[in-house]
Amino acid sequence: MRGALVPVLLGLALTACAEGDDRPDTDQASPAVGDPSGTYDTAVALMRSSCAGIQVEDQPTTVDLAGETLTLTHGPLTYTGTLSELGKFTTEPVQVEVGQDTHRLAVAGSLRDQRLVAVVTAHVSGGQTCDYQVSWKGSRR
Repeated sequence: MRGALVPVLLGLALTACAEGDDRPDTDQASPAVGDPSGTYDTAVALMRSSCAGIQVEDQPTTVDLAGETLTLTHGPLTYTGTLSELGKFTTEPVQVEVGQDTHRLAVAGSLRDQRLVAVVTAHVSGGQTCDYQVSWKGSRR
C-alpha cells in the first residue's frame, strides 16, 4: 500500500503552475491591493528538472494573511512566509519525505490584482541529488 501512496503524495506535494518560462513578477512596483486571502485556482507546471520522476498537477491554493505572515496551503502542504506591502512573498523551506528522497521546497512569488504567480524551488537529496522548479499561476475565486 505504501508504494502506491508515494506517487500520489509526490504528485500532490510537488504541484505548481507556469506557461513557458514565467517567473514571479517581482520587478513591478505597484502596491498590492487589499487582502489577498482566499482560494486560488492554481495551474501548475514543471519548469525545469534534473530529477527523475517528478510529476506535478493543478491544485487549489489557499492563502491566509495575518499581519505580514502569509500561509499558503497547496495540496497537502502548508508554507509560511512573509508578504511585503508590494505583494511579494517568500516562504520558509518545507521538507517532504518521498520514498528515499527528501524534497526541500521553498516558494517565492507575488499576490496582486487577485492573481497568484509563484515559483517553487526544490532541492532533492537522499536516493538522488537534483533540483527542479515548478510554477504556480492562478486567479482568486
